[in-house]
Amino acid sequence: MRDLRDASSIMVASLQIGTASTYYARDYYHGGERQIAATWFARGSQFGLTHGGAVDIERFAQLHAGLDQEGRWLLTTGSRKVEGVDFTFSPSKSVSLVYALTTNLELRQAVLDAHLTGVHRALEILEDEATYARRGRDGLHRQHVRLTGALFTHDTARPAPHLDGSVFSDPQLHTHSVVFNLAMRNDASIGCIDTRLGQIKTCLGSIHAAHTAYELRKLGFVIREIGKHGTFEVGFDPEIRKFFSSRRNQIEDELAESGQDSASAPAVAAAATLSTRRSKQRDDGTDRFELWQGKAAELGLVPGLCVENLRVAPNLDRGGRDETFEAALAKIPEQLTEHEATFSRIDVIRAVATAHVGTATDPAHLMQRVDRLIASGRIVEIRKDQLKEPVYSTPEMVRLERETIDLAKQLANRRWSGPDLVALNEKAVAVGLSSEQVAAVNTLADGRALALLQGKAGTAKTYSLKPLVGQLKEDGHRVIAAAASWRTAEMLASELQVEARAIDSWLAIARTGGRFLDPKTVLIVDEVGLLGARATHAILKEALSDAATCERTPVGPITGQVKLVLSGDSSQLKPIAASAGLELVHLATEAAVLQKIVRQRDPKMRRAVEHLAHRRVDEAFKILEREDCIVETDGQKSTISTAVDRWFDARREQPGKDHLLIARSNATVRGLNAEIRKRLRATGDIQGRDVSVTASSASGDPYVLRLAVGDRIRFGRRAELAGHRIINGTCGKIEHLEQDGRDHANITARIGRSRVSFSTRAVADEHGHARLAHDYATTVYQSQGLTAETCTAVIDAHYVRNSLYVAASRARGPLSLVVDVAEVDAHVRAARSREARQNDVTAKERRALLLKLFSRESTKTSTIEPSELADATAVVARDRQHRKKRELGHEL
Repeated sequence: MRDLRDASSIMVASLQIGTASTYYARDYYHGGERQIAATWFARGSQFGLTHGGAVDIERFAQLHAGLDQEGRWLLTTGSRKVEGVDFTFSPSKSVSLVYALTTNLELRQAVLDAHLTGVHRALEILEDEATYARRGRDGLHRQHVRLTGALFTHDTARPAPHLDGSVFSDPQLHTHSVVFNLAMRNDASIGCIDTRLGQIKTCLGSIHAAHTAYELRKLGFVIREIGKHGTFEVGFDPEIRKFFSSRRNQIEDELAESGQDSASAPAVAAAATLSTRRSKQRDDGTDRFELWQGKAAELGLVPGLCVENLRVAPNLDRGGRDETFEAALAKIPEQLTEHEATFSRIDVIRAVATAHVGTATDPAHLMQRVDRLIASGRIVEIRKDQLKEPVYSTPEMVRLERETIDLAKQLANRRWSGPDLVALNEKAVAVGLSSEQVAAVNTLADGRALALLQGKAGTAKTYSLKPLVGQLKEDGHRVIAAAASWRTAEMLASELQVEARAIDSWLAIARTGGRFLDPKTVLIVDEVGLLGARATHAILKEALSDAATCERTPVGPITGQVKLVLSGDSSQLKPIAASAGLELVHLATEAAVLQKIVRQRDPKMRRAVEHLAHRRVDEAFKILEREDCIVETDGQKSTISTAVDRWFDARREQPGKDHLLIARSNATVRGLNAEIRKRLRATGDIQGRDVSVTASSASGDPYVLRLAVGDRIRFGRRAELAGHRIINGTCGKIEHLEQDGRDHANITARIGRSRVSFSTRAVADEHGHARLAHDYATTVYQSQGLTAETCTAVIDAHYVRNSLYVAASRARGPLSLVVDVAEVDAHVRAARSREARQNDVTAKERRALLLKLFSRESTKTSTIEPSELADATAVVARDRQHRKKRELGHEL
């Protein structure tokens, strides 16, 4: 399989909380391998240090330990758990190759200076914008302080085996910025640092990228392949970059064994880095630049010339406006509210820094541009958080959320001619609804045009709607249904016997000038908890814009009006889009509530799901352990194989039933699908040769998708195929296909009752990659709203309480949660001190980490005051988590 992910295309600021001075104090980190000299970062000359001066390694060790030159304890308040933090800045591989393969010594120094300019500017902004010391009771008062640390810059990775069999250190510029957890306050007292480490990391990477890219452009290099948060390359074939990235390839292989990648699993990446580490070799007299250039020559490159050929950029125009930058800057407010309704100043800095990358705009004035953007009116401060830091949004987002609430109120206050309640109750009793379910159905059937049903997973929300749908149809109403995903919509269509589509499909009709609602329509929307504010607003607006009719009745005039029934659970997964539409609607109307879980046949499993619904993760985990639902495996290959084994076993034991196989990430889902396809080939369900298509995941990462006759496929975007409208989530089965160029295929597939022929080019994204996937395993997000006889879920350390709740509540019968203990152990080790990372992980440690991770809560920000939201408890918990992450000395 072609590896479309160039593992070397990384330009990041990585974060290591908790450092050991001995790691940096070894002689090879201070000139032993002709590396770049270490320098102090101390702009205020605190602790008697000279900013930019050479590091004295003994003084470094003292300050790292929190001691003065006399060996006395420096902290004047309390103690600290973390001695330092290492922000490691690494430019992309092509930048390191320019540094290594040029024969121009002045250019080599200029490339190094470009990197260091980015490092210094990132740390300066970190110091100016986000470094504080806490004071007073509970640390609620904060005082701005300066950073103190040391910069260790190197130009090699650790030795690793290469594709030609040789073992050597690749060129890799990087700077360890070791910041001491010491803060000198204005009164000369010394405490611990308080900063937003997790949030600031990507911001620092973007600042570093902006400055490095600008300096490289001044040297004549073209900035290419600009990615998320400003990552970029300056040239060289991807295969060349990959050859000189053997150390990184080793780490990626290690991560692949645990089903992760370094972008999605930084903690595991840190542990993998240690487990694959070779000791840095002593200087044997070999000139590393001669070695690198010799290897490049073996690959067909001409040292020196191969670098000069990349210097083709025009001179920077430092006087005029850069339209590329201005266009990127204009998009920032909208981009910042794509997935969250609110954002911080740090988020704005990151976005503005990213907008600079590749342009002719000098990032020296980055912070002035941040201030101007905030003052422009396109960004508004809506409140202060608990630490008195501003919380921002956009006027459009504020308007959208408040309009959504207003639209919901208008709809809830409209009269609606409901069904015959006597006949409805007879139907409800006939199908066996409980008293709680009957009461909920009667509430939904009252004379208002908007009704909200909230029910925990497995409370039979959809089944409870069946008598209501039946009565509405008898009374002459047109009943249709919608859901966030196509699969859930298909389930609604089958269970309620109504026309059902994914919400995007219904809204697409409205966007093209059509109508899908009229005054006799009742629209049931399931899994509203997965809808952001924009989709919720659009549905409410459509429901309010119908042409209402007015009828005279013995009890007075009644308006014919669309009825909107929204059903969901705020405790399950949150929307990918900004804001939680369900919470906004709940502010406008009361909800009918279902509490009793009935899906699971085993009462013990029902109790486990109830515990998860009410955030009692420890109690739920105990039940899952006792019921043998936790299946431990060792390594990703074993995890994938075990999960697929259980899925096939369930299908054999209960054919004709639905059996779910789910995972959190698209990468793990692809691994499960590959194993399933291998077995389906053995049984003859998939036939013929594989055809390769370059596809992209939901996050935009390209990968090779192998297809054959018999494969089930799922579409990832909306398109018109030979007169057939498909949307994100539409599924089909391949009946015929043939290769269409290197990256695409011509396919004939059965989609529903239709036979459709198309090229994968018709469903390609802006990069030309097909938005297609196999339709076997599915993500947790896509599984919400589905019910199956059995469920097998691959559980990793990135699950939170919401996603575990969804995974554990899908099955009526057996549940298997397959856990890769090797991956969990890697997370345990990554959280330890460097010296303790090689020690064995105990079962107690493993369980404690899982409970800690599963107790985290997924929430969505809102421009509405947190205390007003329906799920205020979760909001408070989220804020508490954020505060804990900020304090280095007392919380980490």
